[in-house]
Amino acid sequence: MKTKVYETQLYRNGNSQYLDLPKSIMGELELGIGEALNCYIENGRIIFEKKEKPFIEEWDEFFESGGSYKDYEKVDWGKTAGRELC
Repeated sequence: MKTKVYETQLYRNGNSQYLDLPKSIMGELELGIGEALNCYIENGRIIFEKKEKPFIEEWDEFFESGGSYKDYEKVDWGKTAGRELC
């Protein structure tokens, strides 16, 4: 199967540059405006990945979906940093 090739372009906006992503790429990858991406350079290629949700978004979604403080043990909150153990 041949890899799909998309054409895009780099633009200048003041002192910044930006990459124009076609709607077809945005849709295929389920990316939204303002979505955070990680960028890697590997073997002369640029690789973009969706960035994991920040903790505050996960926290808000937990409570918006009906979670409560009593349910805190049911959620994987990630690795402890140490300060919360005080």
